[in-house]
Amino acid sequence: MKHSQDRILTTHVGSLIRPPELLKAGEAAWEQQPGAQSAYETTLREQVTAVVKRQAETGIDIVNDGEYQRVHPTIMWAKLESLVQGARTASDELWG
Repeated sequence: MKHSQDRILTTHVGSLIRPPELLKAGEAAWEQQPGAQSAYETTLREQVTAVVKRQAETGIDIVNDGEYQRVHPTIMWAKLESLVQGARTASDELWG
């Protein structure tokens, strides 16, 4: 853990805004487009490296990945909606 006797160390918590290229790559991977998963993983690594570098350059002492690896909320809601639809379909088939 970092310590300082001279000043208060700075950090942040929570998600940082994802760059458009990361969002686009994530959506393509979610849609299972050919080669998209590999491209997403490459883009994710590149963007995490870039956001960590930007934090360090601006003086953030304790940097993080901006939660870029977490599932984007749009994709999360799409997954949840498909689960709900599956439950409705199963319920209709069981109980008509």
